[in-house]
Amino acid sequence: MIKKLFVVVCLVMLVGGCLGKKTTVEAPQPFVANDLSAEVKSGQLVQTLDNFLILFDASGSMSSSFQGKKKILIANEIADRLNKTIPEMDITGGMRTFGQSISPFGEQSQMIYGMAKYQDQALDMAIKSVTRSGGNSPLELALGLGTADLKKAKGSMAVIVISDGMEMNYAPAAAAEKMKAEYGDRICIYTILVGDNAFGNALLTKIADAGKCGFTTNAADIDDPAGMAGFVRKVFFDKDTDKDGVIDTLDKCPGTPQESKVDADGCPLDTDGDGVYDYLDKCPGTKLGVKVDAVGCSLDTDGDGATNDVDKCPTTPAGAKVNTSGCWILANVLFDTGRWSIKDVSYSSLDEAVKTLKENPGIKVEVQGHTDSVGSYKYNKRLSQNRANSVMKYFIKKGVDKSRLTATGYGPDKPVASNSSAEGRAKNRRVALQPVK
Repeated sequence: MIKKLFVVVCLVMLVGGCLGKKTTVEAPQPFVANDLSAEVKSGQLVQTLDNFLILFDASGSMSSSFQGKKKILIANEIADRLNKTIPEMDITGGMRTFGQSISPFGEQSQMIYGMAKYQDQALDMAIKSVTRSGGNSPLELALGLGTADLKKAKGSMAVIVISDGMEMNYAPAAAAEKMKAEYGDRICIYTILVGDNAFGNALLTKIADAGKCGFTTNAADIDDPAGMAGFVRKVFFDKDTDKDGVIDTLDKCPGTPQESKVDADGCPLDTDGDGVYDYLDKCPGTKLGVKVDAVGCSLDTDGDGATNDVDKCPTTPAGAKVNTSGCWILANVLFDTGRWSIKDVSYSSLDEAVKTLKENPGIKVEVQGHTDSVGSYKYNKRLSQNRANSVMKYFIKKGVDKSRLTATGYGPDKPVASNSSAEGRAKNRRVALQPVK
């Protein structure tokens, strides 16, 4: 009988040696989390994660101490602080343990929460339910089952492994690679090392690297409010520093002024395609192809007040008076009906033109006579030519060199307004000056 009892005791000790020592988890230390809600509401943080799954190491190796504290307690505190730091958000969450068995026949990985709509109180209860650590460390099993847990998940996913990485081989890294192959770019893997075991650190690094978009960190680096807030920002969110609705990692135009409308790359819109962003454009609606200045307004190359997009006479000399089309006109140059003698009232306007011509001695001009469409075409052509001749003679008389001047009568051929109205016909009866080469 004594011999049998001795065998049983040895068997129990052998099993305990393989599975690890069972330990009871203490209550986590009080923790006041940084509130990320304001950053979320302001748009500075943009949620990029749709699902998360915590894989929690409750195996026998976690019953040992690190810097005077049981590692299972450190892991429990990290999970608790993570839960307290996640702001209220629309996301699906889950938590699975591995280890915790008290016999070789017990369940080695358990789904203790989710996958379900995230509620901090529900996850808190799950974390508190981890009251012991023991058994071996089948992280590869947890990763395989976790892959199945995420099968129905939609959108992006994050797997967060909290472990010391001990009493394992590299099988978990292979399991992480299979998980990545299953979900591709939708999933990232993050690992949190409890303790400082070199192999554990190397293993958790390989697991995170298998996800290609996650990272590994140490529990000691995220156990305070600022550290955990930084972890949550990186895993659950992306920054949108300029608050334009496009996260920084995708934003090709960082620093866009707030309230500016942007495209999918985060660059301000240029609705009229003139090369000037809408928020800087003081002349929206510029015609496509028109050259503009720094504020999106059409250039006025000749400085006559008519921008290039409407200027039909783009080489008007400085000082010339122009119409809305940018053409040099002789305002108030009047003739008697059917005649070409210049009225005295016209002299002041003609003298202004003479002054401009003398100030620009290198310019040659064509004096153009124009009429409306009333009367015969032949008559209007002759009348317009005679009136152009009269203006040219006046310029010569006032000292403008004859070699700089020509006179042409266009009759009704070049109207600037409709001849169907009295107002339009009045605009068409004009004398204009056109610089020529």
